Amino acid sequence: MPSHQAFYEKNRKKGIEIVAIHVPTQDLSKVKDFVKEHELSFKVVVGDKAILEAFGGIPVIPITFLIDKDGYIRKKTIGWIEEIATAFERDVEALLAGKEIEEGKVATVPRPAPDFTLPSFEGKEVKLSDFQGRVVIVNFWDAHCPYCRQILPFHEDFYRRYKDKGVEIIGIHIAVHNGLHVEHPAQADVEVIKAFIRDLRLTFTTVMGTEEIEKAYGGISSTPTFFLIDPKGYIQKKFEGWDEAIASELESRVNSLLGESEGKH
Repeated sequence: MPSHQAFYEKNRKKGIEIVAIHVPTQDLSKVKDFVKEHELSFKVVVGDKAILEAFGGIPVIPITFLIDKDGYIRKKTIGWIEEIATAFERDVEALLAGKEIEEGKVATVPRPAPDFTLPSFEGKEVKLSDFQGRVVIVNFWDAHCPYCRQILPFHEDFYRRYKDKGVEIIGIHIAVHNGLHVEHPAQADVEVIKAFIRDLRLTFTTVMGTEEIEKAYGGISSTPTFFLIDPKGYIQKKFEGWDEAIASELESRVNSLLGESEGKH
């Protein structure tokens, strides 16, 4: 916020406006104290569920949207470090000058993957942090999802090829039918899911999901949704859906992370 204030003071006369939408997670009196302490002169408003959903959901903060003079979102930035601030200012200056910027890319700062301890379908407890030091793919899937029937055999083959190189896969079963949550595995017929796992001959770790873990990962509105986590425990990429391009990108990113890991030893 202090960085945004300095940027606002320098550029407001050029036609720049900043609106900070506070995600209501704490006492609003503290927000007022924060605004006063940092002498913020741009607009600070209190957000609600509707506005957060309108912007595609806000799973982490800060998230910044750059909107052009015609009201179009031109860039979405997650996190805030010096490199991102520099790129953001460069893009703003380009838009003010009527120049084009590279759209469609999201500048991100990797965030730690939320840890969890969940029961496997074999009755064991599985803890994500136990796999730190390995590249981990956390895949949210549903036995009723047709795309999951495509991705799970791929992940099984991927796991067999890469497990000895330092890759782990954790499949988290959730119940999402046609985009709507129904009963979760704790109440569902676990034996049916076990039979599904046996039918596909899955050997990577599979666990029962909860609504809490879905929320921790920003909400899972469709399956498959999976996350690529580096050896330090940071989310490097979120994938939604499944096709050949995603499969190719996943393998490329995993090989890159494994190469980086080997280079540090």
